[in-house]
Amino acid sequence: LDLADYLKMLEDKDVYNRFEEGQTAVYLVIKDYDFNQTFHALKDVDIRLIKGFAVRHATKQAMTYLSLKLREIEQQHRLPFGVLSILAFIEDAKGVLEATKIGNYQRVIGLCYQDDSENDMFLKDVLLSAFSTNKDFIYVSQDASLLTAEFYEAKRLGFDGILTEHPKQVSHIKEAYQATENEINHAAEVIRIVEESTVKNRKKLFVNNTRITPGKVKQA
Repeated sequence: LDLADYLKMLEDKDVYNRFEEGQTAVYLVIKDYDFNQTFHALKDVDIRLIKGFAVRHATKQAMTYLSLKLREIEQQHRLPFGVLSILAFIEDAKGVLEATKIGNYQRVIGLCYQDDSENDMFLKDVLLSAFSTNKDFIYVSQDASLLTAEFYEAKRLGFDGILTEHPKQVSHIKEAYQATENEINHAAEVIRIVEESTVKNRKKLFVNNTRITPGKVKQA
């Protein structure tokens, strides 16, 4: 949600209650140029539903500022330390170059990426940054025509999830990301082998002739 939509939601008790009862995670979308405006507007409002902030055109400088600012907000609203998190949108060359540094920030839980004809050359770079920093790699869907096949492809490419603003796509995303029985059995086997191993030999573990990497353990 953007700030205006969130403030409207606070005025509608029915909508607020549906969000609260549904345990929906609300992320406020902000850009680097309206940080101060957004935080000033939130000073005296209920932020209990806000899980964190979705930062467009994320940069290392913005993450540094936000990390400090979110701690200040948590103190103002008497929230536990670290409860507010960040979804970092990697949308330009600077973001790609700084993606690993962005992913290293503790509050960043995922790197969000929109794969299109203009910037798909950077997909692998952002994926590696997400992998190396152990953060979720999230596909941003802005095309309402995308259906299940495209989301299966996003899953195959390594995206951990999908962000969409189109309600009709939710069922297609769920279908693509719903684990199959074979995937569940494979994940259980990966976890079993890792748990039964020692720290020393975890770099040499295999399942079905495929090496078990940290990424596969996380996925399992």
